Amino acid sequence: SLKRLAGSRKNEKEYIFKAREEIAQQEKLLVEDLKIGRSGIDGQFHKT
Repeated sequence: SLKRLAGSRKNEKEYIFKAREEIAQQEKLLVEDLKIGRSGIDGQFHKT
């Protein structure tokens, strides 16, 4: 559905917003993953 939004100039801002929102959600889940299951490796990731 995001690709369909992207086709329209009118919906470009909405597309960008939704894409960023989706990325933010994925990053949030990744962070939660690190907190829950890999707290030991967490410090190493920050150095990368």
